[in-house]
Formats: sequence, C-alpha cells, structure tokens
Amino acid sequence: MLTILKPLAQGLGLTFRHLFRKRITLLYPEQKMPMFPRWRGSPRLVMDAQTGREKCVACKRCETVCPAQAIKVEGAKREDGSRYAATFVLDLNRCIFCGFCTQECTFGAIVLSRDYELASEDKSSLVLNKDDLLKPVD
Repeated sequence: MLTILKPLAQGLGLTFRHLFRKRITLLYPEQKMPMFPRWRGSPRLVMDAQTGREKCVACKRCETVCPAQAIKVEGAKREDGSRYAATFVLDLNRCIFCGFCTQECTFGAIVLSRDYELASEDKSSLVLNKDDLLKPVD
C-alpha cells in the first residue's frame, strides 16, 4: 500500500507545483505566435514598385532549381520587348519550403512570406496561379 502512495504523492506534488505557474500556451485563433526572422513560409511573387509590374521575367531558374518540381513557369514578351511570366503556377502540395527559388532568383521576384496558416481541406486550393501569388499575405 505504501509503495503505491509514495509515487502518487510525488505526482500530485508535481501537478500542484505547475498548477499555479504562468501558462506558456497560446489561445490559437485569437493569439497568433510571432514567427522567427528566418521563418520560411509559402513563396510569393513581388511587384516592382516603380513600374507596377511583376518582377518575374520567366527565366525559369526557380523552376530548374526546385527539388520538388513544384513550380511551373511559361514566359511571354510584351509589346516593348520585355519578358514576363505569362503563367506561374506553384503547387503547395509539393513545395517543401526550402527557399532555393528565392536564392536562385536574381531579380528578387520571389520571396518567402511569413504566412504559416496553409491548411486546407481541398488540395486544388493549394495550387496557386500568378494572380494568387501576387496577392500580399503578410
């Protein structure tokens, strides 16, 4: 009988010791955890502030360097001869958030957002086209 009461008393003592401490959990939907500076969220396309166009020139370096083959880019030319991405598709179902696409992009057209709420019940909603990628998330 005493062999059972001693561990039980130790466990209850530990419980009461932690019962009145400050809580370290967050109430998630209302309180969001601040992300660390090196957090890698989903990739996004960037607009050029001066011209108002996207910075992507469809060089396909991001598509080539992506180990998960999550990026598909098709380029086209404008009337003034400059190149742009006619279609830019990012499959978040395949993306491993490695950040190689942002490192490889010499034009600074792809950045990793701070977004961490990427869950979805529909897999097709995780395939983002160019319009979705140009929307600001942060």
